[in-house]
Amino acid sequence: MLQKTLFDIPIWIKEIDNFHHKKSEIDMVLSNFPETRNDTNTFFSNRSTSRDGLSKSFVNILSKEFVELRSSIKKYKPEIKGIWVTDVWSVTYEKGDYQATHNHRSTGLSGILHLENPSDGPNLNIMMPWNDWIHDTTKYYSVKYKVGTMVVMPSFLLHSSEPNLSNQRKRVVSWDMRIE
Repeated sequence: MLQKTLFDIPIWIKEIDNFHHKKSEIDMVLSNFPETRNDTNTFFSNRSTSRDGLSKSFVNILSKEFVELRSSIKKYKPEIKGIWVTDVWSVTYEKGDYQATHNHRSTGLSGILHLENPSDGPNLNIMMPWNDWIHDTTKYYSVKYKVGTMVVMPSFLLHSSEPNLSNQRKRVVSWDMRIE
């Protein structure tokens, strides 16, 4: 009898080399792109403001990691010709803040780099895109990634951040990538 997986969903997880040094560089760049909270947000972000130059600076700081990521993605799917970061923004979750379940778009990849995450801070929840075939229930992949960890996944995956119950903030940088 043949057992085969019909579908698979890749995820790439990478701890950033020399993270503390690179974080200070990222923090310096992000200081030019302040975060705000608008009426619809349950968190602080700079996504709805102009961020000219942020993508280029971010990719330059993490150039080694993006080279490794591209290589790994091309090994997984050799037909991929190119991968480009198209947008970068930051999000901060103060006490009580959360991110509702959302996705970024139907194609491409999206990434999250955990800059700050208290030990009692919220998890990243990634929703399985179909119901469990045995129990007909929605399943979540719920993980607390340690600070300095980059997570890249298909942009269509629904994901969320639990409410931050900590007195310390959680801060991430997120980005979208286009694939050719």
